[in-house]
Amino acid sequence: MRSWSLLTAGLWLAGAASAGAQPADAVQLALPDCGGVSGAEIRRLVALELAPRPVLEPDSLAPATTQGRLECLPDGARITVAGVASDPPLRLEVGFAELAPAARPRLLALALAELIATSRHERQQPPTAAEPAARPKAIGLQFWLALGAVRAAEPAVLSPALGIGAALRLDWLALAADLRVDRGERETSPAQIVLETLSLGVAPSWRAGGRSWQLLLGPGLRAGYARMRGEARTTGLEGQTLSGLWLGPCLAASFQLAFARRWAARIGAEAGYVTQRLRGEGGDTNALLELAGPWLSLTAGLSWEAISPQP
Repeated sequence: MRSWSLLTAGLWLAGAASAGAQPADAVQLALPDCGGVSGAEIRRLVALELAPRPVLEPDSLAPATTQGRLECLPDGARITVAGVASDPPLRLEVGFAELAPAARPRLLALALAELIATSRHERQQPPTAAEPAARPKAIGLQFWLALGAVRAAEPAVLSPALGIGAALRLDWLALAADLRVDRGERETSPAQIVLETLSLGVAPSWRAGGRSWQLLLGPGLRAGYARMRGEARTTGLEGQTLSGLWLGPCLAASFQLAFARRWAARIGAEAGYVTQRLRGEGGDTNALLELAGPWLSLTAGLSWEAISPQP
């Protein structure tokens, strides 16, 4: 049941609607006698509330923008108001239990005028544009394990390599990091030199692709620990071990192709230049091996997606 305060608000809306009504803005009412109340009396009171808006008979052929209907209930009445548009109808039930018979026509007329004014007011409101749904953040986390080879040092040493890495993805950006270990040998006439390195690479990258494939490309930095161990093959030389830190900028790229829900085949490439060098010398102070200059690595392996981005 609606309160009297709602009816008071309805009077204001009815007055506002009537003030700007156009002749064609007519209301068609079907009002039977209900609960001892004359439908004709209700129609007369509604017409006063809606004036100068025309109130039409149920069988009128004139165009109407709003239709109102009264249905009798055992202890009251149900009012239904619908526009000609596809908007859902408005309904209100009015009880007669605590209402004097003399007050029923006025109450029903006010309630009907309120719903008619409310219906017209809602139709006149411009449609509100739906706010675009916030795009979910495409956050993902993946890990990979890869085998490959590294060509580094001067003279060049080709070393088998093992790497493990991770990438945190956010839309078209990614932060990739990997830990790599490699071991290679270099034969020289004075000695055989073993080069072992352990390094960490970090590369903020641009990301392209979707669920089935992904491309990462970006600049980075690699730093690590290297050890050179020499075994003398010339009389008068003694093999020694040299170790130290090295680092250099790099450019990293990777491509992966999914073959299962969370698994993908991955290939990676990296090119860089050693700026913090490590030099191993022979007895004549000539460099037998120097970790310096450019390096190039190629790897292939498997990637596992720990956190999948939202669709």
